[in-house]
Amino acid sequence: MSSVLDKNILKFQKALNEQQYYEAHQLMRTIVNRHVKACEYDKAVDLLYSSSKSLLEIKQFASGGDLALYMIKVYDTMKLRPDGPSKARIIDLLRLFCPDEPTRKRLIHDSLMWSGKYGDTAIGDPELHHEVGKILAYESSFFSAEKHLILGTADSFGLFLSLLRGYFDRDTLDMACFYTSRAVFPYLMIYNIACALRAYNTMARHIADRRSTSTLVLSSSSADIILFPSLPLMNFLCFLILTCQRASADLFCTLKAHYEDALKQASSWKPSLDKIASIYFNIHTGPPPNNTWATLMNQLFGNDILSSNTNNTSSSRTSQQLPFNTHETLHETVD
Repeated sequence: MSSVLDKNILKFQKALNEQQYYEAHQLMRTIVNRHVKACEYDKAVDLLYSSSKSLLEIKQFASGGDLALYMIKVYDTMKLRPDGPSKARIIDLLRLFCPDEPTRKRLIHDSLMWSGKYGDTAIGDPELHHEVGKILAYESSFFSAEKHLILGTADSFGLFLSLLRGYFDRDTLDMACFYTSRAVFPYLMIYNIACALRAYNTMARHIADRRSTSTLVLSSSSADIILFPSLPLMNFLCFLILTCQRASADLFCTLKAHYEDALKQASSWKPSLDKIASIYFNIHTGPPPNNTWATLMNQLFGNDILSSNTNNTSSSRTSQQLPFNTHETLHETVD
């Protein structure tokens, strides 16, 4: 069997050298199918990883991506739990794709589904989310990156907030609340109040350090909170987080009433605020919710924000350096 395998691998390499990429791809699938039928899964994985990498390195993205997807399918057949080597193979292959290759998007999806199925986190392995977020951030795909960084590791938080600060630095002061909300709302919707508060404090300190604006510091035994007399929506975000900590519906209603006029300037926050009201205060403004984790994740990350705003008209304040299509996009929260 070993000699036959060696001959087939040589045939695969020969086909690559002769630029017969389709033949090489089909040959490798045939070889791997035999190993899978024989339940020789480790050999199948090794072959799929190495052959996929060889094809991706010569920019045969569709063929290489197909073999990478087959590798994830074998992971699933093996009921393999996510570990260092299994995740490293995926990350290594993802880094070889060109950004617009459709197969990459499916590989990301299937990898997260596999890791959620057999790992400790149903919404996908945090390390995979982190690495995917890093790749997308490097490509300036901010909206796609943030969805993964929010669900990533402790290191993801730092990268995510670094991106937010960088984009805010190119914009006007009154946009601070909208950049901050991009972290606060998603963290609240995945029940991560600690990161929501940390995100607010990180952005608040950055704003206070970089911009000429008055601040008010509220000190407590646990932390100092920075408020902004001239930025009511920033203050609203801060008090929203503290209200979620207390899970008080009365406080939430009072908070919204107090900031009613300011919130008119952020009408696109309403869907996120409605979800937060349902999650923390049992206040429902729409149809009865389906309280499943999958539904929450779909609400959080089900829509492509960037695509949904492609047809918006541009505003004069939109920076050409920002990765957003329109100024209005900044007002959007994760749907």
